[in-house]
Amino acid sequence: MNKDIINEAEYMDIVVGLLNAPFFLDNIVHLIFIAFCVKHKIKGRKYFSGKNVIDKFISNINLKLMVHTRDISIILNVIDKLVKCNFIKIVDSKIYILKPIAVELQNEFLLKCKSKKNNPILESKKLDSKAFIEVILRYV
Repeated sequence: MNKDIINEAEYMDIVVGLLNAPFFLDNIVHLIFIAFCVKHKIKGRKYFSGKNVIDKFISNINLKLMVHTRDISIILNVIDKLVKCNFIKIVDSKIYILKPIAVELQNEFLLKCKSKKNNPILESKKLDSKAFIEVILRYV
């Protein structure tokens, strides 16, 4: 129970960070899987250099999904709370911000991503939902 509360707080920080500048994720599929990958990134891996930064970022998703089976439901719970509190609205797969969510970002990886132009989050935004899911499925 306590672990779920801590995980939910971590995911709330990540999800809100991804909805705000400079990421502005506006696709529910991107938001769910990017949030999962941010939380479970591999420490020490260089995600910001070279080609295929998205592949580097998502490549560990298969193992992480098997180990952290409850995380997707926790992410969905966080998103549901944001919807119920009228911070966001989701139509089809598009996310609309209804009122600003001003928080001080705590996630170390997202803070690093904010200062890098070549980062996996901004690169993933260039893909439409179908292409992004295809990238995810390569590793699942």
